[in-house]
Amino acid sequence: MSIDEHIGTKLRQMRVERGVSPKKLAIILSISEERYSAFEAGEVSIPARLLIDLSVQLDVTVRSFIDGYDVDEHHDDSSRRSTEH
Repeated sequence: MSIDEHIGTKLRQMRVERGVSPKKLAIILSISEERYSAFEAGEVSIPARLLIDLSVQLDVTVRSFIDGYDVDEHHDDSSRRSTEH
């Protein structure tokens, strides 16, 4: 699962737990419902400003969208900087 998919899954979970519709969040964020849906599906990255706005609307921390994501598990060795000299 990519970071975008992880954040989208967390976003959907938090929204449903709070009983907020995707349409309402799209309106509050001044974006289309299609774009909002793409966020929840993990198809596109959520810009930092919108992630902050979402955290305010859902009364959560920005960090809560990332919690539980294991960076080491989701990066292959070629994406890491080599520490060998």
